[in-house]
Amino acid sequence: MSYIVGAVGVIILIATVNITFLIPCILFSVLIVFAQMFYLKTGNALKRLEFLTRSPLIGYINATLDGLTTIRTSRMQDILRKEFDQHQDLYASCSYLYKCCEKAFHFVVATDEIILLIFAIILFLALNDKTAAGKVGLVLSQIYKLTNTQHLLYRMVTRFENQMITVERVLEYTKEKQENKDGLVVENWPRESGIRFKDVYLSYKTDQDHILKNLNFTIKNKQKVAIVGRTGSGKTSLISTLVRLYDFKGNIFIDNVDIKTLPVDFLRSKISVIPQEPTIFSGTIRENIDPTRQYSDDDIWKVIRTVNLSMFHDLNEKIDMGLSVGQKQLICLCRALVRRNKIVIFDEVNASADLETEALIQKIVLENFAECTVIAIIHKLHYILDFDLVLVVDKGIIIESGDPSSLLKRKDGMLRNLFRRQ
Repeated sequence: MSYIVGAVGVIILIATVNITFLIPCILFSVLIVFAQMFYLKTGNALKRLEFLTRSPLIGYINATLDGLTTIRTSRMQDILRKEFDQHQDLYASCSYLYKCCEKAFHFVVATDEIILLIFAIILFLALNDKTAAGKVGLVLSQIYKLTNTQHLLYRMVTRFENQMITVERVLEYTKEKQENKDGLVVENWPRESGIRFKDVYLSYKTDQDHILKNLNFTIKNKQKVAIVGRTGSGKTSLISTLVRLYDFKGNIFIDNVDIKTLPVDFLRSKISVIPQEPTIFSGTIRENIDPTRQYSDDDIWKVIRTVNLSMFHDLNEKIDMGLSVGQKQLICLCRALVRRNKIVIFDEVNASADLETEALIQKIVLENFAECTVIAIIHKLHYILDFDLVLVVDKGIIIESGDPSSLLKRKDGMLRNLFRRQ
């Protein structure tokens, strides 16, 4: 607004010397507006491309850093470097093209400034009206100031318009399909924690093949179930259906209640999920274990002692983000313990823990979740002997199911082959 007012003031000042100068000043302003309108269409499109190509680049860097040990062990550095260069080249080309387009617009504006200044000088010479030298100097200096002011004004306007692409991308998320949170809340549910899958199919996109295909199985109350299978077989997809992360076909019954009839928030509050990658929030130990402040200090201290987190002495103590992966996993375990839900899901919580923490977590699971139905994705297959039921998943289908000892006795069984390879 200050630049707009300044530009108008300069034009009025020039007009007081000679009203004729209003014509070139207005023409100059209109010409730049047209140039700006022409530039914005291209500039905005290029800015969108720049943002779209930057996200994969950053994601690739993060994924590479997370898997650096695996990459070096497998000696895949050259392949990863080439793939990174492809992402970087694509982003750099879009970014460079946007900057060139921006510079081209500035060049057009600067050229118009010079033309306006030359036109003013020619106009003074042509009029020959014996205008005082001081007024000539005033007009020329003010024209120079006007061109600089308008140059900065249009640069700010175009940059603002380009940067609003960021807001546009954020607003796109508001147009995404929202979860349906309608449903009937069932009192004192679940009394028992039996689970039954009936004709369950899952695909992440409508035009995509099914990830899970015709799942039909029953998990009894308080049963401990291990889900095993190769990478990409559908293990995580299977447990994601229990908390309705995705829409699926078929029915899943918990305590004889179809989970599709329940509000999604209510359903998820009744199931504890401990992920493979532990999530810690900035804040106090209390806010991490009991973010909704539903439980007493005694309840929280009890679970802290259970998992042997002896480094904490005050519930209002700030979490040190330098905790080891094992310690973070134990804090996540505390969240599940304090809630006392009857259904607990583990997504290979031992994957990133050291041997001592791994043994502690396994002991806590066996002792403290004895009255719960436990569903666990297992990668280290020697742990399956502690479970009552094993589901072997491959390509979204239950290939084998039964107790671990009987499945391991099958000569051509898939579980036995997986066990041997590990």
